Amino acid sequence: MKDIEESDGIVPGGRQTLATSESCAQLQLPASEVENKAEHDDEPIEEEDELEPEVSDSKILEMLNTLPYHVFVLSAYGKPIFASAGHEDRMCPLFALVQAFVHKVESWKDNLCSIDAPNLHVRFSHRHPLILCIASRSPFQLTNQLDVIYHQVLSILSKTQLKKVYEIRGENYDIRKMLRGDGDKSLSRCISAWRADPAIFMSGVRVLPMACSDREFIASTIASTVNATKLTDGVIFGIVIAHRQLVAYVRMKRYLLAPCDLHILINMVHNNSAFRHVEGWAPICLPRFNNQGFLHAHISYLWDDSDAALLLISTSRDMFYPLSMIRNEIIGKLNGSKHCTSIRESIHRPIAFELKQIGCPDLWHFIYNNTSSSQVCSSSFEKPFVSRIERAQLIEQYNGLHHYIQRRDSYKPGVKTLFIVKPSCTVYVVINPSYELYCTFSPLVQRSTTVACTEKLIKALKKEEGRFFYVVTSNFVN
Repeated sequence: MKDIEESDGIVPGGRQTLATSESCAQLQLPASEVENKAEHDDEPIEEEDELEPEVSDSKILEMLNTLPYHVFVLSAYGKPIFASAGHEDRMCPLFALVQAFVHKVESWKDNLCSIDAPNLHVRFSHRHPLILCIASRSPFQLTNQLDVIYHQVLSILSKTQLKKVYEIRGENYDIRKMLRGDGDKSLSRCISAWRADPAIFMSGVRVLPMACSDREFIASTIASTVNATKLTDGVIFGIVIAHRQLVAYVRMKRYLLAPCDLHILINMVHNNSAFRHVEGWAPICLPRFNNQGFLHAHISYLWDDSDAALLLISTSRDMFYPLSMIRNEIIGKLNGSKHCTSIRESIHRPIAFELKQIGCPDLWHFIYNNTSSSQVCSSSFEKPFVSRIERAQLIEQYNGLHHYIQRRDSYKPGVKTLFIVKPSCTVYVVINPSYELYCTFSPLVQRSTTVACTEKLIKALKKEEGRFFYVVTSNFVN
């Protein structure tokens, strides 16, 4: 594979329009340009408590034993904040135990990171003033998942605001009053999305399949409209998403958006159905961009019968009406263009990569992760992955393989391919400095066939790179 991957220069995956882990720290927006919401919200809004249905202790214990994983978020002072199974008020002894474990190890001048037992794996993360814990039957990427959950909390309450709330209200303050409703929903959706969307645990973004010319028209329309208004100093990003995938993306030249921040924006849009009917205006902290304060997002849908949402993100809290005018102008230009019909059709019926074009019947499914551009592409689910359980098992298999690859350099440096034969399937993985390719084949396939199929697949992805990856570059003038 080396000759094809490197010498021929046909590695697909689009441009680096999104931030990588290394670039995020270098591209932080200065704190002075981001609104510190804590300065305006010394008195957090109190919401009425919603009573959960009464559930017996035995039912809760049964639920804890049967579910494959649990996530707990608590304050460093032991107050329950969130439990993925719900009913956190009934689990106070469990939260207290987590706090006791963490603080006991810290009293020894050390940090508690993990506890492992047969069929049970527990990970801890103490990020004052929060403690996060996950208990799972699967050991794969649990620490990374805690990072994603922590960032989801910060998207609602910035790091500065979190600290200030406890300074003002004291360590016994119940911070759930600030998270209840959309906060609980976004955390639950964040946890379920981790197990449904491989792009999240691969630290990438899926791009909605679309003709490159259509995508370029959307991006250039957003850029030209914003540039014409002379408001570019206040508009950081212009983004279109649909079906939890990226459609178009415009940014200030000096800033990049991290994949985890984009997933936070996607969760915010899909957790609130009200945005389908009215233009929304919401403060949002993007932790990898700047975890100390808030940006403001104008959120609307391009068409009533479409899943395409437009987000215009600003540093100013007073930009709703100017951005609303920009949004209307963008929609007018899209509706009046020759691209409108094909754009709406691509969004209404997105067509994923079809395996039949490879001409390899033994290839059942693949995921391609370009680590340089943070973009992920996969084939549609076909036989034998028909049921929800079968698809979940396949995604968990990819999660485990990705977990292994992330750790391989510590004990097996230089591994470039994996060939794993199982009773139900054969897995072939290609590991390259620029990308990772995970392929699932029929169980009787020969190794030579897997190599030939993956070579064809790489060439096919490169040929249709403009459709399945983001190769457009459009920036605001600034």
